[in-house]
Amino acid sequence: MFVYNIMVFNDFKITQKGLYNIKTGTFLSKDRFQTKKGEWSVALKKRLGMMDNQDLNRFSKVYSKVYNVESDMLADEIYDIIPNFKTQKTNIFVDGKFYKARTYKNILKENYLADDNKYYKSNQTTQSKNNLIEDLKQLNLGTKLEVQVGLSNISYKEIFKQIKNNIIDKKVIASMGSGAWITLSEKSMKKFLSRSSGYITEGVGSDAEFLLGGVENILTIKVVEYKETYANSDQPLEFIGAEFFRFHHKINGMDLKYLGIFNVNEINKDYHKYLNDNCLYYALKESGVDQDKLELMKTFVNNRNVPISALDKVCKALQIRIKLIRLKGCRKKIDTIIDHTETTKYGTDGIECNIGLIDTHYFINKDSGVQRYALENCFDIVKQSNKKKDWTKIYEKQVDRFVYRNSRTINTFLLVKTLFQNRDKYLENIEWTDEMINTQYHDKVETFGSLQFEQTNTKPNEPSKEEIDYILNECTVNFNNYLEDIKPKKDEPVIDDDIKRDLINKYFKDESDYTKQQIFYHHRHYIKMDNEYYKIGFDFETYADANDNFIHKPYLARYETEDGVKKAFFGSNCARQMLDNLPLEHSKIIMIAHNCGYDYKFIFPYLNNIKNTIMKGSSLMSVACKYSNYQIDYKTKEKILNKTWKIKLKDSYNLIPEPLRKFGKMFGLEQGKEVIPYKLYNKVFSKFGVEKIWYKADFVYKNVVDECGRKNLQQFKDNCIKWDCILNGEINILEYSNKYCEIDCEVMMKGYSIFRGWIKQLGNDSKIKVDIDIDNVISVASLAHKYLVSQGCYENVYQMSGKPREFIQKCVVGGRTMTNSNKKWKVSGGKLADFDACSLYPSAIYQMMGFLMGRPNIIKNTDLETCLNYDGVFARCVITDLKIKRQFPLGSYMTEDGTRNFSNDIIGREMYLDKQSILDLQEFQKVDLKIIDGYYYNEGRNPKCKSVIRYLYDTRRQKKAEKNPIQAVYKLIMNSAYGKTILKPITDNIEVVNKIKFNKKTKKFEDNWNTYLGKQYNYIKEFIDAGKVMIVKKHKSILEHFNNAHIGVEVLSKSKNIMNKVMCLAEDLKLKMYTQDTDSIHINYDEVAILEKHYNNNKKYDTDLIGDDLGQFHVDFDLDGSVGDIWATDSIFLGKKSYIDKLESRDKDGKPIYGYHIRMKGITASSIDYTAKNNSADGSLDYMNLYQKLFDGDVVNFDLLCGGQKDMFKSSKSMTIRTLKCGEFNRNVSFKYEEGVF
Repeated sequence: MFVYNIMVFNDFKITQKGLYNIKTGTFLSKDRFQTKKGEWSVALKKRLGMMDNQDLNRFSKVYSKVYNVESDMLADEIYDIIPNFKTQKTNIFVDGKFYKARTYKNILKENYLADDNKYYKSNQTTQSKNNLIEDLKQLNLGTKLEVQVGLSNISYKEIFKQIKNNIIDKKVIASMGSGAWITLSEKSMKKFLSRSSGYITEGVGSDAEFLLGGVENILTIKVVEYKETYANSDQPLEFIGAEFFRFHHKINGMDLKYLGIFNVNEINKDYHKYLNDNCLYYALKESGVDQDKLELMKTFVNNRNVPISALDKVCKALQIRIKLIRLKGCRKKIDTIIDHTETTKYGTDGIECNIGLIDTHYFINKDSGVQRYALENCFDIVKQSNKKKDWTKIYEKQVDRFVYRNSRTINTFLLVKTLFQNRDKYLENIEWTDEMINTQYHDKVETFGSLQFEQTNTKPNEPSKEEIDYILNECTVNFNNYLEDIKPKKDEPVIDDDIKRDLINKYFKDESDYTKQQIFYHHRHYIKMDNEYYKIGFDFETYADANDNFIHKPYLARYETEDGVKKAFFGSNCARQMLDNLPLEHSKIIMIAHNCGYDYKFIFPYLNNIKNTIMKGSSLMSVACKYSNYQIDYKTKEKILNKTWKIKLKDSYNLIPEPLRKFGKMFGLEQGKEVIPYKLYNKVFSKFGVEKIWYKADFVYKNVVDECGRKNLQQFKDNCIKWDCILNGEINILEYSNKYCEIDCEVMMKGYSIFRGWIKQLGNDSKIKVDIDIDNVISVASLAHKYLVSQGCYENVYQMSGKPREFIQKCVVGGRTMTNSNKKWKVSGGKLADFDACSLYPSAIYQMMGFLMGRPNIIKNTDLETCLNYDGVFARCVITDLKIKRQFPLGSYMTEDGTRNFSNDIIGREMYLDKQSILDLQEFQKVDLKIIDGYYYNEGRNPKCKSVIRYLYDTRRQKKAEKNPIQAVYKLIMNSAYGKTILKPITDNIEVVNKIKFNKKTKKFEDNWNTYLGKQYNYIKEFIDAGKVMIVKKHKSILEHFNNAHIGVEVLSKSKNIMNKVMCLAEDLKLKMYTQDTDSIHINYDEVAILEKHYNNNKKYDTDLIGDDLGQFHVDFDLDGSVGDIWATDSIFLGKKSYIDKLESRDKDGKPIYGYHIRMKGITASSIDYTAKNNSADGSLDYMNLYQKLFDGDVVNFDLLCGGQKDMFKSSKSMTIRTLKCGEFNRNVSFKYEEGVF
């Protein structure tokens, strides 16, 4: 292989500049080159015959570029240089490109049909695949720096398959256009595949159908070895690098801590302290690099992973040299496997540091002082040498004695390589410990090891009555002192949580363990504090600027206070104006917006002290911050602080998950129909700016009809008259938008206030009064959890963190969604029912015996019968036998693409199961299994959840019958009752850091960002430059994350048990079922009666099958105008959550009416409508034709923007939002499953 763009022939070499004479040191002109070519044509001929495609094509590329030879003339030039090159059979030159003869024959075979030698015209998918393969090969060779793949005709799965096949021994990264890049490891490929279902945002502003984000239609792929980039650019990091050594060694008496490799017996606080810095830091430190230089390195190597692409930068900045030797893998030479290592030098000045890189670990490379024999026989030697300190110097054994030698010891690279390549012998995986998961490397730990845990890994969900009395009485005095101490003094920073915790211990230091100070810390929310925030609701109106990539820009901001004060602000600076005009009489404010993640982006640039940012996916749930209003002293020209507000931002959508347009009906508010032509605003404000606001009425009406439909034109005209927006035949579109925004703020604030009142009323007719204020709650799941806590459901129930939480969380398995036997099904002229469970998850809680109390215990006796006698079990098991195969199997596992597959193929698989799951597998599939390890509970159950769910269910039915809108609250709480129990840990911490900071002592602005990096660099995942600030995503410890995973797992398993009892009975009765979607079953309508009869006669089940009570089922199709039974006459089931039913029923006059029940995962209803019209011959909504094409295996392209009719937008990490352009958001959908036949 030759070096890129350089080839040497005798005394000449071809470079990018031309033909270079090595002896004379001069370049030759083309004329001189032609005269000289005979001197080296023989050498060139020989070399060309030996070259592979990579060398040949680079040669031809350089040759044609340097000497201005067009590709179609290149062959003649080559033949002129080497007259007999045409006769050689090694290479073929076609269309300006070299091919190895054998390779080209294979290409011919692929492109021509063997039987008639005709060119085979492949379809779009095949062509896309072939293009991708060719591009990836060039990427692998280095002739391409990136590949962009359109996702219209090729799947993620196929892309990843071809990457694995064609990119050899290189790291690959990919981006969907968001500015963020990921490495395409096995794990990240699974994430990409699961992400292909997409994040869709449809609508505008507050009425956007969540969530912000989006998926580009282009996947960009790069090989990182060919592009050197750094963390502070838009380009990707090169993740060929290192973090830490993910193993401990087992060799007693060998100290390898200087290499960052610890013995299993050395795992202590020093080890976890060692992980505060990355391994390159310690390797350079061992090499003698000054501490000042090491601290400097932290300011720019700001990631726990240090890529090798950053080493040049490190060397230049620190003025050092690095000689890096790394293990790239193994290769086969003849019949021998040899190591594939690579040595690279970085830097030109300073001391040389010899560094090794193996797996994901940098270390100093020097003499280890260890003999190879001693290492390879260490365990036997340690036993036989009476643990002599110098046993590492043993280089051989002669008869009955060891021979020692100080010279010719191996270097540390060979030592670490030997350990790594024989890790079963020398190493063991790092295990989960509290100390380990408290570091930034917790996500690298895969082995649980011992299941031992500390008592601090558990805590109660609520205080006892005695504790509440103590908190409300004895704590009050101390708490006031505590509040005084946590107030920041003048010119002092805000006190962080750790110091607050120390102060808590100070005021309650008379106790120890889990006593008074712990009680106070865990339950301090019970103490009443006079620090209520003043509430305002706010909203923005924006336009998509066509001159700036359709980025959304605000032109109007409004807010309404809880006292009904309304204010509006106009123009491009409206966000700043709104903040400047916050109520002066209030220093603490809750700013509430519906879909706050959208509106937050427009005030973000002006906020400071941003902290406690809570995100759920791309949705903002809450954030704490401050805003300071300054005035200019015109005499001194200095900024004078006028007012600072402490602000909490809150998303009302997370509490009331309905669009604003439904608030009128939900809360009994007067709310007119919304008609606003957003595209008109985009068009005119992009063209004329936000200052021009009057437009001819006819022009506006035409845009209203085009965007909102003619049926809404009259409503728009009525609004214009009612809101005084029309004058002399012109419409003030800004005033129209202003009134529209005013109504949104008013409706949102009134709805929030009513909802708050409902929650405060909640429980007035129950035994225990509820005292919950939604001002202190950020989500429905939190609200439901607080309600259950208030009713005593969690008394003596302990939350978990650390190892037990992580282990039990692995038992979480969501509802089963699949078609019968994972096949496609079609029913024509039939009669199907959608058989639904009533409130499945509340029913599961009601049917449970209660929530498990006490703390988990480690399973020591793994006998299955013994374990099943415990109150609760959460175990790692291996399936040894399965005697009954089911059409809807109970067992499941995660596939390569990260999706859950319910399958009968589980024998030999390792599964995490709770007690109910084990019992179901035994009863319905006759499964045999072995328990490996796990936890059990045996302190009884708290049954209060049963009566609470019964109260909520019955009260909701009553309120619904009374047509009381408060019924929605009972439904929300009931359906969210278990959600918080399995809340996953937040592994990212988002911080906003000012680039510069004013130093009050020096009265100067100073660099703040580099100081921050120096302290936090190893915990930073990524950061985005957002103007005056940096948005930083950091690794967050998950040690302090507590949840009730054992409760959530049991609720999910009980819900599946409810479905299993019905579905397994139906299958045993040979009744036909087609699909399950968590809580619903498609079954033959006339067979429901058969199922009901046998279910009701089963003495094991204590309830009738059909009804409207908890645990019962009902037929649940919905069709407007129907007054009788509803059934499906024709159905097509393509895959999970993807099916169509053609419905039939009767209206009040007995006439037949028809409709559709349509589902397709990842595709919006509007896109299905648009595609159905485009795929029908007459442009009608022919849904069945569309689904038939998919059933036949066709690939159907869905335009989620509906040809530009629908607006969707994408949120970037740099805090901007833009409207996607037509053609940017398409999805190809196909279903390749086998067709099912009964």
